[in-house]
Amino acid sequence: MTILKNRLFWPAVILVALLVVNMFTSNQFITVRDGHLFGTLPDILRGARRCCWSRSA
Repeated sequence: MTILKNRLFWPAVILVALLVVNMFTSNQFITVRDGHLFGTLPDILRGARRCCWSRSA
């Protein structure tokens, strides 16, 4: 199976393209200050990490 035939390839390409476009068109979408990410996307990912990826014993 080639990478182009993988069913997740094109959705991933579109997502990356949207992120790149939004980085240049919206200054609050994602910014880098002192090597740390700030903005809407990092806040969403940080919240998802706390909510969905935490280990429950």
